[in-house]
Amino acid sequence: MRTAAVLGLILLAACAAPVPEPQTNLNVHATPTGVAVTPSVSTRVGTARVGVTPHGARIGTRIGGIGIGIGL
Repeated sequence: MRTAAVLGLILLAACAAPVPEPQTNLNVHATPTGVAVTPSVSTRVGTARVGVTPHGARIGTRIGGIGIGIGL
């Protein structure tokens, strides 16, 4: 089920991108066990940002200066 959700979000991001290109990022996280670098790809769909990482999919939006999101 999780793979189907990730593939569905990738398809949505590829077909419905209202921006000229998707954004690719390398996110760096410092944890007590060390440093982790995670690649991600995301695009905007209206006011929401839809993206995927090796850990799954995510969707989020910003309200003013506050970001709200959920990982799937």
